[in-house]
Amino acid sequence: PEDKPFLVPEEQRLIDAVASDLEKWLERKQIDEALHERLKEITCLYEIRRGMGLELSVENVCQNIFEHLIPAMQFPEIATAMIELDGKRFTSENHGQGLTHELQSKITVNHKTCGQLRVFYPEDKPFLVPEEQRLIDAVASDLEKWLERKQIDEALHERLKEITCLYE
Repeated sequence: PEDKPFLVPEEQRLIDAVASDLEKWLERKQIDEALHERLKEITCLYEIRRGMGLELSVENVCQNIFEHLIPAMQFPEIATAMIELDGKRFTSENHGQGLTHELQSKITVNHKTCGQLRVFYPEDKPFLVPEEQRLIDAVASDLEKWLERKQIDEALHERLKEITCLYE
């Protein structure tokens, strides 16, 4: 009969309650996923900064960056990275040629651009822009500061050698 509702009120209330619970669960799941991504980024920055000793070579620092940056990406299983500094190229494992889907950040030391940090996905996967771009920018900034400190440290060691030679 057309005058009778499709659902009785108790059924409609139950369906509404289930729909409301499902909506809350989906919102919570999205929040949890976003928090997990931010935790990966914070852990990445912490580990990179912790591993940037002045006694390390540029190659070792770049490998440390790759070791922690790639797992922080949305799709770490397919992400690769490259750092170019003053004509030298450092790459993560499994880095191939011809990759075009990328995010990048310039590396500037003492007001001079000397390279870039690039992260690639070999497939047309969406980057978490702007979150992943901010992470790459922060890592590039940390590398810039390390390179500047490294140059100062090396210059100080050279001056110390010169001064020491004068007194021998």
